[in-house]
Amino acid sequence: MLAVKGFRDSGERKQWREKMIVSRLHLLIDRCVRRRHAEGEVNLPAEAMEKDMLLSLSQVLREIQSCFDSDSEEGEETAAASPESKDHLCLERLVAHLVGLLGAKNVHVQHLAGNILVQVSESLVESGSQWDDFIRFLCDSLHLALVYSFPLPSPTGFEGSNIGSDVLKCEMKKADWCTVSGIFRVLRNILKRLSQEENEDVIDVYLDSVNSTLAKIPWCRVNTHAHNGTLGSIGNSEEGTVFPGNFVQFLSTVVQQVRFPEDSDAFGTTHLILQKITELVPDLLRLCQPKLESQSGSSMSRYLVHKLLVLMIRLTYQSNIKCSILLSWLQYLQHHFQRFLQHTLNRNKPVQDNCLEGSPFFVSLSDRDVNETHSNHLQRLSVFLFLRCSLTLLYTSRHADKDCEFDCRKKGMEGVFKWIEQQVPGDTFSNHGTYSKKSVDFSTCFIQLFMHEDDLLFKVLLQLLSVPLAGEEL
Repeated sequence: MLAVKGFRDSGERKQWREKMIVSRLHLLIDRCVRRRHAEGEVNLPAEAMEKDMLLSLSQVLREIQSCFDSDSEEGEETAAASPESKDHLCLERLVAHLVGLLGAKNVHVQHLAGNILVQVSESLVESGSQWDDFIRFLCDSLHLALVYSFPLPSPTGFEGSNIGSDVLKCEMKKADWCTVSGIFRVLRNILKRLSQEENEDVIDVYLDSVNSTLAKIPWCRVNTHAHNGTLGSIGNSEEGTVFPGNFVQFLSTVVQQVRFPEDSDAFGTTHLILQKITELVPDLLRLCQPKLESQSGSSMSRYLVHKLLVLMIRLTYQSNIKCSILLSWLQYLQHHFQRFLQHTLNRNKPVQDNCLEGSPFFVSLSDRDVNETHSNHLQRLSVFLFLRCSLTLLYTSRHADKDCEFDCRKKGMEGVFKWIEQQVPGDTFSNHGTYSKKSVDFSTCFIQLFMHEDDLLFKVLLQLLSVPLAGEEL
């Protein structure tokens, strides 16, 4: 049978079968989209339309999960009949339709569409066929979605004229902040799957595509329009924080999954993506700060603060991060996160043994206690990042010259001294006995602050070990 079809070996047979699968999936998804438009024209109830869409998407997901494992005669016949020239277009339409569904009002439709995209990615990686095109289409969709979500009177290239094809442009014209958030979620989930496979070539393609897309977007202009209400009527609500929240979460995952080797090529893929994310931090802070101020104390605000701090902490472990960047982050912490840094370290209440701190199942505590728990966590992160920036400025070899070294060491020392002075107030050197007692109390409270998160406890202790103990250094 194979000889009649012209297959030379099992590898060629597999490639033909996978091209057929892309065509079949495109037909299934196209049918879903056509049905949605048709039902909209006859004014079916929204509930009935959503139910039918969910059933159709579930069928597509099952099809993907099953067809890559099947070697049916029917599949071979379809593959032989599928023109190779249409494979590229089929995949592009498949991505366009699914990305379009990420902006659906129904969260279950969004979830299923995202799962299908992740499953398609995994299947194409396994097959070694068309995955490069797939990730490029997805990144082009992100770029176009940002173009149409934040319409900007911008320079040539950002209008979308040179991005993607008419297929993607047509679908992304309907994109909004929800679509952009959905694409970031999908890209994040794809990276987590890729990292499990440890396929460096595929990860390099992924990082190169993402880095290229991030580099083309003028984030400062997106900031301006986001602050002027381009996110719509929900701009100042908790839902309006979903877009920057997903963006920061995505970048944080990239930094976590990608390791920066000290001897790596300065122009390597890993170096470039980490450098780009580091450059994006000021824009991220400007994008998020108005939302943090308008939603201070809300669950979304606390989550956004958490992810921003985690992102910056992870970036500080880059061996090539400049001291000027650390200094700017230190100044940001001192200006915007004063409530966490200036809050006096107290002996914290013991955390219950039968639940995880910060868990949504922390039901036995009052709202006041839950808020205090979140504040303790954010205080830990803020203090750790503050000490990491300050002590790295003090004891690092990343300075450009002697003047830079002197200035950074001075500002690092000033920051640490003022923070300790706030925590241990009074004329500490006038009474040695009193000072010793205050120091012991402060040290005890400091350890107790971190002891409920042992990963942070070890990190902060290792950071303190980097401080030289020689009298002349102190």
